[in-house]
Amino acid sequence: MAESFGHDVRIISPKKVKTFLTGHKTDVNDALAIANSAMQIGLKYSKPKNEEQQTLQSLEARRVFLSRNITSLSSHIRAMLYEYGIVSAKGVAGLRKVIQNTFEENNRLPTCLISTLHQLWAQYLNLKEEFTKLEKAKN
Repeated sequence: MAESFGHDVRIISPKKVKTFLTGHKTDVNDALAIANSAMQIGLKYSKPKNEEQQTLQSLEARRVFLSRNITSLSSHIRAMLYEYGIVSAKGVAGLRKVIQNTFEENNRLPTCLISTLHQLWAQYLNLKEEFTKLEKAKN
């Protein structure tokens, strides 16, 4: 947007601005640090990311987010089952097998937790599907 007005876009590294920060981190102190660092002679600026670089960074952030959520949900499901003496093997295949066995043998978990497990498993599968789609889109 700044280029449409004929201005060069300059980006100051947050690490460089941090050295000019005085006091606690507030909006006012941040603005002063940015203004002070911008007035320094010989300060090297970073190049702004082009659209492709920004897109790749956004996709990678989404991939990391999904990956962490999948792992977290997997651990949550395993912990819930473990509390009732149900242990799964490592990996996705082990989790899938123990989930299927648990659904087939309704007496292994209290009835009220079966619906919760169904919801958690559906959420897990949905996250895995999103992750797979993202991986395909990235390539």
